[in-house]
Amino acid sequence: MISASVLFACIALVADPIQIRVESEPSPLSGNVLGAHDQGIDFQLEDDQTLLIPWFDLTPGVFPVGVDQQYKARALDAWRAHARIERGDVYGALPIYRSLAGTYLWGVGPQSIDVCQGLLTCYLESGQRRDAVTPMLAFMHALESDPSGELSGNQINQAFRVRKNLPPVFDDGVRSNIDVADDVSIRIQLIASYYELTLSTPSDRERILQEIAEQKRTQRTRDAGLVLLEQMCFAQAHPDESVRRGARDSLRRRTQTQRGNWIEVWARLALGASLIRDDDPQVRDSGVIELVHIVVRLSEVDPQLTLLAAHLADSYLSGTHRSEWGNSIVREAQHKIQMIRTQTDPAGEPSL
Repeated sequence: MISASVLFACIALVADPIQIRVESEPSPLSGNVLGAHDQGIDFQLEDDQTLLIPWFDLTPGVFPVGVDQQYKARALDAWRAHARIERGDVYGALPIYRSLAGTYLWGVGPQSIDVCQGLLTCYLESGQRRDAVTPMLAFMHALESDPSGELSGNQINQAFRVRKNLPPVFDDGVRSNIDVADDVSIRIQLIASYYELTLSTPSDRERILQEIAEQKRTQRTRDAGLVLLEQMCFAQAHPDESVRRGARDSLRRRTQTQRGNWIEVWARLALGASLIRDDDPQVRDSGVIELVHIVVRLSEVDPQLTLLAAHLADSYLSGTHRSEWGNSIVREAQHKIQMIRTQTDPAGEPSL
């Protein structure tokens, strides 16, 4: 019995070459269609090299000959979402990416990576940080499963293997029960549990901690990113006060040894969020100081996290009848961010 791959190869040998226009290439690609699937078109070039053209990269217009028409509408949606987010239109891209999520979230391949990355970016840019957690986890799963995927600009720190612009610190509301696919690694399951712990209500925390303990036994060894996540989440949400204090001490050491980088920002965010929720009023006020450090000293590391720090401080100060102080911190953060933006041209490069 002839396999499908052999059959496609035989067809390609006798078929006349066609041309396909893709966004990432200056000239049309010439060759033969070997097949199509959810992730895109398998295409054999005239030099016999085979490549996968994801749907978002397919230039709209004449749909390629030999490709099943069932993919035509999906290809156009994928291209539209990608094109809109490329030009900064996250609000236009978000509903399209949402419509694609059912097919591509937790999938493996370049189209899945684009949908996960697109959803993540849209949610972060529109301030929906809680909603960004699931596509972040799905994005990490796609990269784990397909290491050849595009890594540039995705904010994943290679040493810690965490997403630098989405720390487990949130400024409003509660959300738990983050759902992950069944086939993800134990590491991603553990990361999901850490985020769920931070977002959980007190009544759910013992259950989540039991899940974390079991996942840690299965994982056996923990890398630097997992250790950092645990310190941040335990400092904020562990029901045992001694564990919270131990995690805070670890984060304080990080603020002294990792000064001026994203790790200090993460540590101070978690410290601030933890301290402003303490039972002792003096301890709570010290949390504001941790957050102000980010606004005053570290705003260039990540402007969005600077704004998060300011909103955390403002929410606490407003709740303690010092809203004028909180407003002042937010205005300072906005001023810092505006200064950073005015020093950057539209292409994202420092102005001369």
